[in-house]
Amino acid sequence: MEINALLKPLVLVSCFVPMLFSPMSLADQASSYYGLSLGSVRYERDELTNAINLSAFSGRLGKYFNEYFAFEGRLGFGNDSKSADRSGRSVNVTFDNFVGLYGKFHPAWMEQVGPYGLVGFSRVEATEKDRIFFPIPYDATGMTVGFGVDFFVSEYIAVNAEWVQLVDKGGFSAHTLQAGFVTFY
Repeated sequence: MEINALLKPLVLVSCFVPMLFSPMSLADQASSYYGLSLGSVRYERDELTNAINLSAFSGRLGKYFNEYFAFEGRLGFGNDSKSADRSGRSVNVTFDNFVGLYGKFHPAWMEQVGPYGLVGFSRVEATEKDRIFFPIPYDATGMTVGFGVDFFVSEYIAVNAEWVQLVDKGGFSAHTLQAGFVTFY
């Protein structure tokens, strides 16, 4: 289901408002981070009779610019394939990869728990193959939204859980539910 077209600009504007009121002098205290996550990708396409869950892993690299905002890039890969039904034929679906650039928004720094929201853009690629025809690649690029929580186990390490809608465009939808860790440096 696609996010309402009127809601998209509102989400983007409201996510950038904290940056306007945050002193940029905090950039001197900014930290960079990297992390790895493992979870599942729910893949849906209009021509498939059912949605499927595929396992995937991803890595991220980011930089905090102040205590409210970070910019990060992610790269993820699928590591299995599953069968689905397309027009009465069984196809093997593989989640190939995704790449994305996101703004990460924290309401404020917290001692042990840090909820956050993500807004940005992703490109998702998957392949469907049946026994008769060649593999058919599918890809989509679109707006990404998500939310998650970092649980800090030390000053420099956090474990996290998150849900991210990578893309929902033109009958093609992919979203992730992942858990992982983040290391700050």
